[in-house]
Amino acid sequence: MTFLGVALSRMTLGVCKPPLADFGGREKREVFICHHSMMQRPRGRKGGRRPKLSLEQQQLAADMAHGGIPITTIATTLGCSRHTVYKALKPAGVDA
Repeated sequence: MTFLGVALSRMTLGVCKPPLADFGGREKREVFICHHSMMQRPRGRKGGRRPKLSLEQQQLAADMAHGGIPITTIATTLGCSRHTVYKALKPAGVDA
């Protein structure tokens, strides 16, 4: 049985012990990611980074951009970088 097979069989049985042999970094990373997501999803955690701007802040940024306010001023007002403002305006369809 391969390293991945041993790790997956342990995860399905609920045994959270690392395998004894070390067969490479990539397989270990894949198993860790699989194991981590398997353990976190039942706890209500989805994964990923939280957005820097809330939906209200994104709407405010879009309104300010429609009003002709420069991106630098919007970023300073919201306390974030210009890049974050550009990312927030992209789904809103604002051409900045």
